[in-house]
Amino acid sequence: MTWRCASCGKWSRLAIAHIESRVLWAQPLSYCCEIFLTQALQIIAGSKAGSRWMSEDVYKRAASKDKNLHIAEGASDVGLYDEAALVAEAMSKLAPFFRKNLTKTESHLAGNA
Repeated sequence: MTWRCASCGKWSRLAIAHIESRVLWAQPLSYCCEIFLTQALQIIAGSKAGSRWMSEDVYKRAASKDKNLHIAEGASDVGLYDEAALVAEAMSKLAPFFRKNLTKTESHLAGNA
């Protein structure tokens, strides 16, 4: 299935679910990422993954100023889920990313309490 962005007219093949106003609807991963992806962004893709081009496209187009794309050498789509060394490599990027960005969020929320 192919999706088209209503705002920019670009096409994408990967759909993800969004929950907005209690309605579940599907949109492509790259759906207007120039507008919607403004928060910190960590993308991990395998160098041999068929979907790598999508990760690179979203990384280039995302509006976020705090973004990182990590390419795991030799990894396929499935390898990032199943191979212990590749999972460890991904976690070595994700753990610090979440630690840094969730801490910011918690501090922000505490300040607004």
